[in-house]
Amino acid sequence: MSCTPDLQLRCCSFSDVHMLFKWRNHPLIVKNSSKKCSVTWEEHVDWLKRQLQDPNNHRIFIAESMSLPVGLARFDRITEELAVISAYLDPGYIGQGIRSNMIGIASRELLLTWPKVMKIRAEILKDNLSGINGFIKAGYLPGDGCTLKGHILYVYKRSSTESET
Repeated sequence: MSCTPDLQLRCCSFSDVHMLFKWRNHPLIVKNSSKKCSVTWEEHVDWLKRQLQDPNNHRIFIAESMSLPVGLARFDRITEELAVISAYLDPGYIGQGIRSNMIGIASRELLLTWPKVMKIRAEILKDNLSGINGFIKAGYLPGDGCTLKGHILYVYKRSSTESET
């Protein structure tokens, strides 16, 4: 699994269910989510079970700093060559410069995990400026000026060197 001196990734497991539920329903996360609402415990548990049971189409990486979980990057395969990323931090770590590093490391790890994926798309709410900046700093580029239901699209494309691995 990929890492930097201060940030490591690990695969999510069901033992993360309580932590993820707490993060997902934090007001800052809800504000920047597509649904704009909290989820129930039952919805969350069912969702995580489905994600973990289908690693060919869903991947969740947990980012850790000094062995403490600080955020997640989730990927859903849309087609064989396209995945969509969703990423957020533990609210206690927002504003510490972790987001873009986590997104970049997780995106590169995903391309190693799913070698046929050529492009990862981020769908970011137009008013989520910190999210937009995090994806730009991680190497994502504007998705041809396209928007989708109030979201701006950014894309991370597999480079020729990543294709050779």
